[in-house]
Amino acid sequence: MERDFSDVRDVVRGYVALFEKATSGEAYNLGSGKSTSVRSILERLRGLCRVPIEVETDPKKVRSGEIPRIVASNAKIESATGWRPQIALEQTLADQLDFWRRELSR
Repeated sequence: MERDFSDVRDVVRGYVALFEKATSGEAYNLGSGKSTSVRSILERLRGLCRVPIEVETDPKKVRSGEIPRIVASNAKIESATGWRPQIALEQTLADQLDFWRRELSR
């Protein structure tokens, strides 16, 4: 299963761009334009960790019938506002991990 993950900082910039420049009543997609599997994100996070992380999947939480791949098209919002995502997924993951390290060390 792959999804389009976006950094909240990019999404907020997108909302501001829509508010300032988009046509009222139109629908726009906000997203990275790339699909990434949850497993890939997990593996990237494990690579950033300082201690080994064991992963277990709870079969009761795995849903059948999921759409295998979802990706946003940014063409319309980029054309209307010039917005494009700027923060790479790797940066988002590193920033989140650093945030939680600081929080837990307090």
